[in-house]
Amino acid sequence: SRGLLHAFVATRLSMLAGLAGEGVDTDESKLKVRLLWHGTRDARTLIDICNDGFDRARAQTCVFGKGCYFAASAAYSDKYGCAVNVPGEPKQLRVMLLAAVLVGECVQGSNNMYPPPKKPHSSMGARFENACDNPQSPNIFVTFRDHQAVPVYVVIYAPKS
Repeated sequence: SRGLLHAFVATRLSMLAGLAGEGVDTDESKLKVRLLWHGTRDARTLIDICNDGFDRARAQTCVFGKGCYFAASAAYSDKYGCAVNVPGEPKQLRVMLLAAVLVGECVQGSNNMYPPPKKPHSSMGARFENACDNPQSPNIFVTFRDHQAVPVYVVIYAPKS
């Protein structure tokens, strides 16, 4: 939706302004837009995300923090995807989202962490933009701000046999 896209852009600009206030070069090298996968347990939630955006209040499994979860690997997000019936298709298909996600500095996530910790190198007490499974080579990303991610594509696919 156009409103979700406007909110995503506004969040990006706000996050960039925060980085600029820290004296960080705002050439966008510290805040990237990454395409990441998101699976949902049911189609109703997927439709809600498409209409209203990602809602961190719905977080259930909070291994790396209380927020919205995204994965670099579609295979990983498939574990959280849901089955759907598509008219004309003889077998059930699966569905998940490809999202544009604002990814900045990541901290090692921990169970139920919220908010993310303050950056030790921040002179103004800024918090990490994301938590993740492994800061050196992240595969799972957690967002803590509303509109830090926006759904881009709904992907419907046949499961592996």
